[in-house]
Amino acid sequence: MSKYNVDVIMLANNLYDTHYELSLETINTLRMTNGDVKFNIIIIESNSDSNYVFDDCLIVKPNKKFNYGEFTNIGYTYCTNDWVMVINNDLIFTPEWFNEIIKVYEENPNIKSFSSYEPNYLGVYYWGYYNDIDNLYFGYNVPVTLTGWCYLHRREILEIIGGCDEQFSFYYVDNDYGKMLEYYNIKHCLVKSSIVYHKVNKSHDTIPDLVNDAKFKETEILFLKKWDNITDNPYNINTHKI
Repeated sequence: MSKYNVDVIMLANNLYDTHYELSLETINTLRMTNGDVKFNIIIIESNSDSNYVFDDCLIVKPNKKFNYGEFTNIGYTYCTNDWVMVINNDLIFTPEWFNEIIKVYEENPNIKSFSSYEPNYLGVYYWGYYNDIDNLYFGYNVPVTLTGWCYLHRREILEIIGGCDEQFSFYYVDNDYGKMLEYYNIKHCLVKSSIVYHKVNKSHDTIPDLVNDAKFKETEILFLKKWDNITDNPYNINTHKI
């Protein structure tokens, strides 16, 4: 048995070969990760008619309209390991990405949630934020310190935050995750030496009804209203039926 076992929830909508190839590259590079680690990959497949094959992966087809928060929660119900990762299907993992996070965790077990670094974002989101000395950047700011397309956390935090708020079907799922971590004082950091590449917007065409300016603004208002009105514990999936 591997020293580290990680449940991986990958959200995918494999409509055409191009999407399948994205998903396959994500899985293949993940499996090339160095270290004594095993990934239990759970694909939450939005395309109920998909016949694409992924070896040694559990494929779950909710057979309903895509909802990022809800589909992630469905993935959580299949998780049994101490580590859980939520990812998009358009990533390229570098061999040492996991080892770099584990080194930090073993020295700082009070950190329960982690993000990796995307070098190509440096001049887009990270300008003036990072330096050549520090490796750890704490906070809940999406996408600077919290990358919604790939985050790794201890499964134990679900006992506190529950899961994703299902009123967020695409936008602001990661922002809301960060706000819940912050509210409950659960430490999250980005590890700059842990590098994962993200092929931005390569699969957005599969959910056009959720990816547009109007939907973004509507969700932004919903998010701000929710957190402006929080006076006690925020949404917790443990008190809601999935």
